[in-house]
Amino acid sequence: MQQNQPTYIVAVSGGVDSSVLLHQLVNHDQAIAKDIPTGSVFIVAHVNHGMRGASSNSDQEFVRSLASTYGLVFETCDLDLGSDASEERARTERYAFLDSLVVKYNANGIILAHHSDDIIETAVINFIRGTGRRGLSSLGSTKMRTRPLLHMAKADIIDYAKAHNLTWVEDETNDSHKYLRNRVRSKINEFSPDQKQEFATHLQKIRHTNTVLDIEIAKMLQYKLKGKFIISRSWFVKLPHDLCCEIMHAVLGKIGVRELDRQLVERLVVALKVARPGTKVDVDKNIIALITKRSMRFISRETQKTHNLEAN
Repeated sequence: MQQNQPTYIVAVSGGVDSSVLLHQLVNHDQAIAKDIPTGSVFIVAHVNHGMRGASSNSDQEFVRSLASTYGLVFETCDLDLGSDASEERARTERYAFLDSLVVKYNANGIILAHHSDDIIETAVINFIRGTGRRGLSSLGSTKMRTRPLLHMAKADIIDYAKAHNLTWVEDETNDSHKYLRNRVRSKINEFSPDQKQEFATHLQKIRHTNTVLDIEIAKMLQYKLKGKFIISRSWFVKLPHDLCCEIMHAVLGKIGVRELDRQLVERLVVALKVARPGTKVDVDKNIIALITKRSMRFISRETQKTHNLEAN
């Protein structure tokens, strides 16, 4: 690889979606050219979750061969999660591996094969899980995670694969109703193409609205916090509960908390409003929230240990 050449990690499972994605990337398809710089280098990344026995190993070898056919570097990892592993655990482990490759290759980002049907599936699943407004617009392209197939429906991807005589593997667990995503997908597949398009359009509008809201909340935090991660209790208790949750979510994001869930946000909001001074709330493995008479302060566990030693 030449220095300063744009480099991307391409997540390839071997299914039709990622097989089409890789074909379009290698052949500089104009439909995705705007998302990927000309002359980019692609690293094919495959995760063998070890959840489907011999089938998982077969998929791994298929992707290895596919990468070789295109003359691309192939990276893989074996997780051996077992058939009882949850979708969430598999996803977490998968992205951890992809992120590690970004560091290894000093890559510009990760390219993923999500399509417009996935936008709907993810929104419905997040709605069921109660993730709030962000969950309805969570699937999009970001600086580090590019999803160039979001303009394509699943049916269009299959048509493309057949038109270009591509081969791919089928994950037999996609037909199992053991997983929530599969159950949701089976219902969404009953929608007409027009209904899916209308649904996706509404979700895109929500995504735009969320962006505007996040900008305004960031402005509010800049004014109120003035760059410090200390939240005034007297100010906070006067705000509506939903707005408090939005502010807490934004603050946690700013201090680098990666695993943001509704329960954590709610717990911190309640603590800030009613907890006694001296109360400590675990945020993650590195950070705790300390309640004082007038505020909530976010401090590192190392800082807390230092304070305890000094007090002793």
